[in-house]
Amino acid sequence: MHPSVFAQTTPDKPAYVMASTGQAVTYRELNDRSNQLAQLFYDAGLRFGDHIAVLMDNGIGFRRMG
Repeated sequence: MHPSVFAQTTPDKPAYVMASTGQAVTYRELNDRSNQLAQLFYDAGLRFGDHIAVLMDNGIGFRRMG
């Protein structure tokens, strides 16, 4: 099931918890961050069917680029 479904029904429930720090991200935050990234890709010209590769650290942080 897509995280947006949980963001609508249980927005404040943790979607994941970082084992090393105990920091949690709620379904609302996960959905908002996912939409930000999708918008960034769309603004960069990516469309349905395009492919990307993402290389990043395993961490809770997210920074808007662009």
